[in-house]
Amino acid sequence: MTISRSTRSRASNLEIAAHEYVANGWPVLPLEPRGKKPTTRHGYKDATRSHEQVAKYWIPKPDANVGIATGAASGLFVLDIDGHEGEAAIARRFDLPRTAQVRTSKGRHLYFAMPEGVRLGLSVNRLAKQADTRGDGGYIVAPPSVHPSGHVYGWTPGCAPDEIELAPLPHPLIFALMKPAEPTRIASSARPFDPNHLIRRGRTALLAFRAFLARAPRYLAEREGRNDAAFGIACFAIKVMSLSDVHAVVRHWNADNKDPLGETEINAVINSASRQVGRGVTS
Repeated sequence: MTISRSTRSRASNLEIAAHEYVANGWPVLPLEPRGKKPTTRHGYKDATRSHEQVAKYWIPKPDANVGIATGAASGLFVLDIDGHEGEAAIARRFDLPRTAQVRTSKGRHLYFAMPEGVRLGLSVNRLAKQADTRGDGGYIVAPPSVHPSGHVYGWTPGCAPDEIELAPLPHPLIFALMKPAEPTRIASSARPFDPNHLIRRGRTALLAFRAFLARAPRYLAEREGRNDAAFGIACFAIKVMSLSDVHAVVRHWNADNKDPLGETEINAVINSASRQVGRGVTS
């Protein structure tokens, strides 16, 4: 039996929100009323950008919560901070830009633009305790859904999608979340750094690093932020290559900067990165 819109007087606020997200290009899926579990058979894979399908989802269940698929499906990456401990830990590690933000029952969801060329999935307490992330293969509960506690998810004033542009996911966050597929380090190449020779090794981790390095920020005018970028590159490189190649990678990135970092600064950055990663690097 086909359910028509004429069978009820008006759409629920939840369905209206789902249509608005679809109009914004974000695929949505229905969740259990006052819950977080998808009501569809295939979960986030059933997320849709079709207004017709949205009506089919919500007309029979007008009180269904709204989920938005994250990752490549929507171009969204969401940081879920759930408590004072999580807020403090994230503040110590990252300088987060202003972006779209949702008030949750215990904290907030920060919506970022998913970076192209980099695959970031889901994480639980990886960045910090009480701090989870949603990227490829996941979804986020969106306003005006109702939490099991009765709290209604809502956009922070001035931080709704129609009030602010999504900030790009900060590079330090990307570096912290990217995990090499193979933890073993490669031997030194014994030749000047050529980014293409990493690809020829055929290792997934190095392909991911090469893709990220190609998008690393260049500082052609301002010096501010250069050390942070070099530090992030070094932290990731240390996980997949030898010390000599780490130095070569950072120098390769640094060479295109206006007024590049000096050798002493590069050495200091790599030493700091080695301590941050928590293990030494091979020579």
